[in-house]
Amino acid sequence: MVRDILDLLRVDAGTLTFGQLIQHRELAAHEIKRLRNACVELSLNHVKPREAPRTAARVQEASRQGSLLRLREVCQELSLSRSTIYARMQRGEFPRPVLLGPRSVRWTREARDQWRVTLLTD
Repeated sequence: MVRDILDLLRVDAGTLTFGQLIQHRELAAHEIKRLRNACVELSLNHVKPREAPRTAARVQEASRQGSLLRLREVCQELSLSRSTIYARMQRGEFPRPVLLGPRSVRWTREARDQWRVTLLTD
């Protein structure tokens, strides 16, 4: 009957025999090895960022030129609400933003202008 490894390690060592201490140590070492292998496997299967290297260079150039727009600015310039923009993105009717970080996105002025042109030509 194997209990949780943490429970085994928290038992007062003075109440255990030398053999039991060695056995708990081996169980702990086995669990650490298993977890380490799981971490390596997860890191190998880690999904690559959506942003390609050429996109990163484009973001740096656009930020130098001041041509990256926040969602608030896009909403104001196009007179669209936030939810409308995201709904149109889901349907493929609005350009996707450039990812700057896990919770930071910007639109390029070029993408916004191209969207306006397609709106006028349709």
